[in-house]
Amino acid sequence: MDASVYENPNEFNPDRFKEENLYNNFFPFGFGKKSCAERDLAMIEMKVILIKLLTSYTFEQTNKESILKIQTHWDIANQPVTTSFHQVIPKTTYIFISGAHLVGKTTLINKVKDESNSSKFKVVTILSELGRETLKEMAITKEDLKDLTVKKHYQKKLLEKQVEIFKSSYATYPSHISFVTSVVLFDRSIIDNLTYCKIYHSEELYLEMKENVKNVLEFLAENSNKCFHFFVVEPREETIKEDGVRMVEPISDLRKFTKVMKEIYKENGIHFRVIKDDVPLNDRSKYLENYINSLEVI
Repeated sequence: MDASVYENPNEFNPDRFKEENLYNNFFPFGFGKKSCAERDLAMIEMKVILIKLLTSYTFEQTNKESILKIQTHWDIANQPVTTSFHQVIPKTTYIFISGAHLVGKTTLINKVKDESNSSKFKVVTILSELGRETLKEMAITKEDLKDLTVKKHYQKKLLEKQVEIFKSSYATYPSHISFVTSVVLFDRSIIDNLTYCKIYHSEELYLEMKENVKNVLEFLAENSNKCFHFFVVEPREETIKEDGVRMVEPISDLRKFTKVMKEIYKENGIHFRVIKDDVPLNDRSKYLENYINSLEVI
């Protein structure tokens, strides 16, 4: 910058360009026959890189100092003296796999995790078998679940754990900078628990539990299709097998469960995708993997 035109030319002060006559004296790529030959390419590259960075990373200030007070120096371009002003955090993608029990949710996400090493995303956390773990923790058998009171306590406990895990997982980021999108896979969402309450208990319990997680539901609705992505798996006959833990129900009941689940997703304004029952089991993981690969990554 020309000191005869710009006051304190070495200071970072974007406000100086509010005056049009000053902007007309600024030529970062030169001017005339000796101007930068790759100016247009550089402008396009800067826009593309900026978009990629903002869609793949979160930038957080490490202190409360105004950006206008940052000390800078000139090299190829004006840049901060210190690099510790911002923390660069890779954005995390959260994938929730919903559906009735025994539709193969856990099998699906385990297969995606096993195949993720060859993709441009990396599964950093996988949260599965929450239902089975909660049953063991509460010492509940499948026979006990025939008692509606026991089933009610089980669903309440499951919903509490789901919210707790979701909040702690969302608050925890990878500490390293990576050019690979981090993915957290859940084998259920809060909607699963609400669906169980509505079908197997009462409308009153459903509304009570829905009110308890109202803030979480609003947050998920606002950010669905951004960092949160939801899938509903439709049931297939070959996945309905005795697992020694939960009761095996007719596929007609599981289809009814799935229909109600979709209605609750819509009711709460949460966008979701469906892995249909006509998708072969071996193709489910490819479908999900292809979707994750289609998300914006660097």
